Amino acid sequence: MATPFSEIYKLFLGKIDSYDFAKLTKEELEEDLKDYLDLAISNFIVCTKDLEDMTDEGFNEKLTMKEKDILATLMVLEFLKPKMATDELIIQALTDKDIRMTSQANHLKLVMELSKQIERRVQTAMNSYAIRNTEDKAK
Repeated sequence: MATPFSEIYKLFLGKIDSYDFAKLTKEELEEDLKDYLDLAISNFIVCTKDLEDMTDEGFNEKLTMKEKDILATLMVLEFLKPKMATDELIIQALTDKDIRMTSQANHLKLVMELSKQIERRVQTAMNSYAIRNTEDKAK
């Protein structure tokens, strides 16, 4: 195995603060992390490596640090999506006056802003990655 999933998981866990993961067993944590990674793989469409070529433990190809970082950042986006959806449902049940008064509304706003920032950052990273690899192939 050229790149173990654990390398990407470590980068992902370093990018988030979540006490939810501390409550999980090792098996549950691995399962959740793999789910986030699978979603990240499906979104990393410009990757020049075959991310579908894997074992249960990792990728068969050696990934660069940039590729690992992009995958970890895409995992963060997938991690945030259910949190935003849950908070959005709570906010929809509140009136405008309630929203102004609740810290959950502020929390949702911050999570959504963070998600947008991360999405822009990962999109820029993937664009840079794609351009660099196109230039390398042209040489």
